[in-house]
Amino acid sequence: MDYEALRCYLNENDPYSKYSHVQVVKLEPGKSEVKMEIRPENQNFMGFLHGGAFYTLADVAGGVALLSNNSRCVTLQADLHFLHQVHGKTITAYGRCVHMGHTTGVSKVKMVDETGNCVAVCTCTMFFTGEKLDERMMLSHLEELNKKQVSGFIVKKIQNTAHQNKLFETLLFFCNEHSIPVLEIPQDFNYWSIIKYLLLQVFNIEIAKAVYSKMTRDEFNRLFPEGTSEYRSLENLFDRAGRILGNPIALYDEDFHYMYSGTSEESDLIIADGYEKYVPNIISRYEYMRQKRKNVEYIRKINILNQCTFYLVVSEVSGPLRELDFITLDSLMPLLLYVLTQIVTDKNMEKKYHRDLEYRLLNGSLSEAEEEDVANLLKFGVTEDYRVITCYLKPENYKDNFTASQRKKMEDIEKAILDIVPKEYAYCNMNQVICIHKENRKEGKLDLRKKLEEFQRMIQDQLKEGKSEYEFLIGVGNKVKGYHNLKESFADSKIAIEYIDVIRKIIGDTNKTVVDCSRLGFFQIFANIKDEKQLRTYIPDTVHEIHQYDIQKNGKETIK
Repeated sequence: MDYEALRCYLNENDPYSKYSHVQVVKLEPGKSEVKMEIRPENQNFMGFLHGGAFYTLADVAGGVALLSNNSRCVTLQADLHFLHQVHGKTITAYGRCVHMGHTTGVSKVKMVDETGNCVAVCTCTMFFTGEKLDERMMLSHLEELNKKQVSGFIVKKIQNTAHQNKLFETLLFFCNEHSIPVLEIPQDFNYWSIIKYLLLQVFNIEIAKAVYSKMTRDEFNRLFPEGTSEYRSLENLFDRAGRILGNPIALYDEDFHYMYSGTSEESDLIIADGYEKYVPNIISRYEYMRQKRKNVEYIRKINILNQCTFYLVVSEVSGPLRELDFITLDSLMPLLLYVLTQIVTDKNMEKKYHRDLEYRLLNGSLSEAEEEDVANLLKFGVTEDYRVITCYLKPENYKDNFTASQRKKMEDIEKAILDIVPKEYAYCNMNQVICIHKENRKEGKLDLRKKLEEFQRMIQDQLKEGKSEYEFLIGVGNKVKGYHNLKESFADSKIAIEYIDVIRKIIGDTNKTVVDCSRLGFFQIFANIKDEKQLRTYIPDTVHEIHQYDIQKNGKETIK
């Protein structure tokens, strides 16, 4: 049953409701939401909402809540209790079906004013007359169309039930009385293909394009009722676009992975080298890539906020795309861009929120209660083993530190990490990528180090190819148990990078780029000393004098 159509029908065809300023706001199976405007004509001599107005509102809300059985109903009894005086200019009634029998039904109604107070409750008992609502709705709709001098009807019978046959007979009887032609078409005929054919027969191509453009825009715009989520809107868009085009249409992410479709299979996108640019023969801002694989595919690359890339693909499975089909895509594109922008923005905000929480967790700036809440949100455990890995992009010229170019490279590195270990918690923070690694018992420490070394070489090679003057370093923190100790492993990973030159000298490898904090040994003692003067107390005077002499001579002379 089409509850939205029923809601509109009730609002348009109930004279007393109109007179009483009552309107059905929402209607769904077994539930209703009805609103009444409070005006002088429905108030008593004391300026309060009249008791009869309460009964009217309760009667409408209770009655429409019972319309799930597709039958007209009339009131047998209503038991109403007044609780509070109404405040505000409107009162809203919420009806709920509590009993649905063959001949009678019972509903409960709660009436609420603008302050949120429940001002009255009512129990309504209704009798079902047996007259189907969609018959009455259909006749009312036919009368309205006849007033507008409709030329004819094209009918596709979907269900061959007794009730559907009766509705079809009602249509034929009405059209026969008013001399309106009826054309029945097979079920496999597409509505929009008929529309396209008729427009091209009735109008010249330019007028047909204009009319079809408005029709498709209106069709897509109807898919955006208030409160619909972006993800649901995206699904609706592709479902409707697939129906209008009569061909599969799908959306893929920047890695060519399947996201949504109207009718196509859930497989990844492949863009071959032999594609060609295609500009449709319409006034349009969009051009496409066209390639021939199993079928001809039209591909539109979509960039959102210079952050995310998507691919819109239409495949010629049922037939070739015509000019009107590209008009459909033009009508779809603004709404698609809007929805994708909302999705990307929401994801960025969520990602930033999670990053902030993670960074506070790693830095130890949360209370124990806050740590527990954040850990639950980010799905960190108490008994699992973790290790924090810090990736650092060291510029040869420290003036390049924290530049936009460095930030962009770090974002690319973050993406590369997520491509390799998608289940890891990795995020950018200025000139570093921080990764929280959940230890795998089957994976040894040596295996992890080898993976990191391979990853480091891959990134460093990419930097060399791009002629970037950066050194890519990785600091590995010690293994810790539970999220409470993540801050310790994070501090270890930063120490490993900070003392990388010391470690290189210890092990005799000046090219060492992946450093484990545990390799520092007793040198970790000095990591906790922040006062330079205190640190110098550990250096013998003779060594300090040699160091100063070396600085003066710039390392060119030696002591004999």
